Amino acid sequence: MPGTPSAAGTAATRVATSAALVSLTLLLTTSCTDKPAKPTAAPASSAPSVATSPSTNAEEAEAREKVLAAYDGYRKAYVAAAAIPDTSGGKLRDFAADPLLSLIRADLQTNAEQGYILKGKPAWTVKVVNVNVAKRPFTAETEECFDSTNWKLVKRSTGKPAAVPGQTMKYLVTGEAAQFDDGRWLIRVNEAHRDQPC
Repeated sequence: MPGTPSAAGTAATRVATSAALVSLTLLLTTSCTDKPAKPTAAPASSAPSVATSPSTNAEEAEAREKVLAAYDGYRKAYVAAAAIPDTSGGKLRDFAADPLLSLIRADLQTNAEQGYILKGKPAWTVKVVNVNVAKRPFTAETEECFDSTNWKLVKRSTGKPAAVPGQTMKYLVTGEAAQFDDGRWLIRVNEAHRDQPC
């Protein structure tokens, strides 16, 4: 939130303030006595430094690339399956895993039973905001700006719009991907935040 200090910024301010108070205490103690003051340990930083090796950076870069490819494949497969709707999920299992895959298949099943399809094509811009390649299973977090302006829920028999009016069409979607034993990165979580336009 703009104007609100971050936790890291607040911690850094506390460390700087503590260091200034220690220096001031040392100065006052040595100027008021004949004996030299005992050294005081500097406050420990709340954020330990972590060295990153070139191999970790290369692994992270490769993971980011594969996550973005999986995400793009997931979105395209979902659009294709929702246009029919294909209750098996079509090619979704190549790009998505549970719990997301089960949720999508249930959604497709509901649309099929009620006679709805999703017509048109959405647009999306996704970025990887965090990658863990230090501990298995490797994971990544994503943020997407999803635009459903040109992707409409319609009645298959009539083509008439069936979406609830007044919904936000362009909004934030957060997600999580994981690398599976076969080396593939699959999207596991995808959560829409319609209250956060992008």
